[in-house]
Amino acid sequence: MGLERGFGPADLRAIEHRIELIKLAPVTPVEWSYDGEAPPRKKDPRIAAAIKTITAAEYASYIKQLEDFGTRSVETDGGDAARDYIRNFFALQNLESSLFPFDCAGMERASCVGGGGTVYVDTDACVFKRTRDGGGSWDSFYAPGTSDLRNSFWVDERTGFVWRDTGRDVIGITRDGGHTWHTYKIAPSEPTAEFEIFELFFTSADVGWFGGRKRLGPGRYEYVLLATADGGRTWRPQFVADGFAPRLIRAYDDDHLWVSDAVGVYYSNDGGASWQLCSGNPFPVCDIAPVGAAEAWAVIGSSRLIRTTDGRQWRYVDPGYEAQLTQIEFPDRRHGVAAGDRLLTTSDAGQTWRRLRQPSESHCDFLSFADPSRGVIGAGAAGELYITEDGGRSFRDVARSMDLPSENVIGERRGSERPEEIVIIGGHFDSTSGQVYPGMCHGAEDNASGTACAMAAARAFRNVTFDRTVRYLAFGAEEWGLVGSRAYAEYCAARGEKIVAMLNADMVCYDEEAGARDDFTAGCGRNGAWLYEYLVKVDRLYGGKLIYDSYDHPISDDGSFESVGYAAIGVIEGKVGVGGITEYPWCHSSEDTLDKLHPEFGVRFVRDYAAMVAHLAGVGDELIERPEPGGGAVPYARPFAVYPNPYGLASMAGGVHFVGVKSPATVELYDLAGRRVGREEVAAGADECCWEPAAAGGEAISPGVYFYRVEGQEQVETGKVVVVK
Repeated sequence: MGLERGFGPADLRAIEHRIELIKLAPVTPVEWSYDGEAPPRKKDPRIAAAIKTITAAEYASYIKQLEDFGTRSVETDGGDAARDYIRNFFALQNLESSLFPFDCAGMERASCVGGGGTVYVDTDACVFKRTRDGGGSWDSFYAPGTSDLRNSFWVDERTGFVWRDTGRDVIGITRDGGHTWHTYKIAPSEPTAEFEIFELFFTSADVGWFGGRKRLGPGRYEYVLLATADGGRTWRPQFVADGFAPRLIRAYDDDHLWVSDAVGVYYSNDGGASWQLCSGNPFPVCDIAPVGAAEAWAVIGSSRLIRTTDGRQWRYVDPGYEAQLTQIEFPDRRHGVAAGDRLLTTSDAGQTWRRLRQPSESHCDFLSFADPSRGVIGAGAAGELYITEDGGRSFRDVARSMDLPSENVIGERRGSERPEEIVIIGGHFDSTSGQVYPGMCHGAEDNASGTACAMAAARAFRNVTFDRTVRYLAFGAEEWGLVGSRAYAEYCAARGEKIVAMLNADMVCYDEEAGARDDFTAGCGRNGAWLYEYLVKVDRLYGGKLIYDSYDHPISDDGSFESVGYAAIGVIEGKVGVGGITEYPWCHSSEDTLDKLHPEFGVRFVRDYAAMVAHLAGVGDELIERPEPGGGAVPYARPFAVYPNPYGLASMAGGVHFVGVKSPATVELYDLAGRRVGREEVAAGADECCWEPAAAGGEAISPGVYFYRVEGQEQVETGKVVVVK
């Protein structure tokens, strides 16, 4: 039995799935596991015939379409347009097409700073949120051009510092409210050093400290407290005590500060040059709020308030309420707030405390006040965030206005023999420039190239039945920290779904060595180690003639599935550490466009991955019956568009596409003399066609200006198409 090629927008079957938007708590890895299977021993002629239909021109056309949407991120029109385009595409391949919604951002901490009460929120998706109008509207930014930095400290509304808590010795600094960033290494003399930053605190744009530990080797660490006087450009070590492991840093000014570890609190009045151990049993400390050079309040582990007026001697203070307190803040000497399972406040320097009405029953994880009136409190685990502008007498819930809903796109073909067992192929469709929105990033390589891989496989097997269920996925919000794939993997694990293998593609169309070494890196965790040999064998059977370097860690979205117990493999071009993402010069920039890529190289990998999916899923004995034209309606209306325009004859774009056509319709092309040079039919149930520029008889068409006319149901569109060399 041969596989039919059949590619046309008239073939449509879409089933809309509505999935409730859910907030996922961490889940236990799925109990079901798959030990793997031996690679195929011989080529399947049906699979060979199908993957041969995948051409470089077709593959490039998908990349080009996604590129033309511009930045494809959560808060951009390009992200929405790309999502709808992919969903329509999957539907046109006889797949059950659906969306999987998820929230992009939970909360780690919040800071209320400056005279205007600007609020910055650290999310768990490597994205920072900001409001200047009390939570009425929010904007977002990455910092500083990477998705690795997820914690922030704000001196004021313009000066901020960001860092990652593990594995990167880099701190990012902005002095203009997040629009531009500079990065500095903590230890430039130690280029391979890895730090875990426990705490960062700055008193100004220049003076600050961080506490954490430096990795010396497997399981070996050195605890450090470092200080800077030039905004993080250089750092100097500070000695507190033998065995000191910093956990908390709070400073009143450049000279007076307190630091703590698990067993004690230390005070310095000379900027950290010398330290004195505090007395009065002030540990373990949860939070400290300095109110003077030698005066501070603190909350300790027994949920009690303590106070010092000389910097060293602490004594207990009874606020008059039983409470489990973990946070304390004094925006000035007289006004303070303590929070936990209760919310207490003082307006007379702590002589008396009163209880405020809490906005929720959740335990407060963080609080921050810019002044006695304006502040923010929140419960990150519960996804709650509240702003007050009257000192806590009333709060406004702003978490809902900050939510960033996004979606994964799913195309599914249910298996005929073992439908409960699932094979997934996919990649992320979002892109980022790493700048304040709307920084432009076309994302051709990262990662239209991976999404187009799944799309090409879906088209090649559009009329094929499989023994197992196959899902083609386009993940959202990967650039925000694998958020879309993590939400979906945890959802599948919680349901106990039997995912045999997940195949992820991320940056697979750039031949960095220009054919000198046609290599890719295949990353697998412990669960998916068998998939590496499987891929290598498939390449040998189907003549890809590629080199796959093994890597014992996930690449990107495959890591989300590996983390919950599924077998997963991720592929990226080049060799990690030599090629791959470290060497693609235009990653996360406005220059990441198709003209930098090599579709004839990438399509060899696409064919390998498509063949691998088919072998894992098992090709069935019957073809899917092609639906009659007009048997379905395009479920999601797209605006009329013509792309690419101009069209380059030397490009790999595969033709000029007309989308958003109200079928049945005709599309006709004319030259300047009025001669018709092309005609395409758009059958009922479709909304797209493709014109490959050619003169009568199939000869190459001359560069120039051509006119089109589209006539469909209640639709007439006219315009120009420019053809260039």
